[in-house]
Amino acid sequence: MTLRELGKKVGDRVRIGIPKFERTVVITGTVTLPSFGVGATDHPGLGHGAMVPQATMQTAMGQAPGQRPGESESLPVIPSAVAIDLAPGTTGAQRAALVSRIVSANPDGDPGGSYELSHARASAIVNTEQMGGQPLALAVGLAMAAVLSLALTVLSLVRRRRRELALLKALA
Repeated sequence: MTLRELGKKVGDRVRIGIPKFERTVVITGTVTLPSFGVGATDHPGLGHGAMVPQATMQTAMGQAPGQRPGESESLPVIPSAVAIDLAPGTTGAQRAALVSRIVSANPDGDPGGSYELSHARASAIVNTEQMGGQPLALAVGLAMAAVLSLALTVLSLVRRRRRELALLKALA
């Protein structure tokens, strides 16, 4: 949900988590996330979603931060995407080294590991790109219709006021 849908703004408090482990957090900013995920996972659209520290999310979902569930335990699915804000001036080589280190790490040993979404764009942006020249064609068509409408209006006024124009010519 978006802040607008929740009726919230920066500085407001919201409750997150599952019953018994719910936590109140303060909204400290806004973020627009692209659609990302694979297979049947949830695809948040632009403006949908939240960024929450891992420890806060684990606590709100009933898991102690840093603790792995036992074999007989089951935990709710927690979104598993990471957004990285690089410091200004970070070079492409530094970024590539960081991404390589993150992607190659598999600290919990789960199958699947990590991977980089090299080019994640929101569906609204992708759909706009696929429109090609349609917006331009629509704009040109509307402009031509406006010019034609103006020309017909002027022509109609000239024909309607023909006598007054002839009188003005005769007097001038």
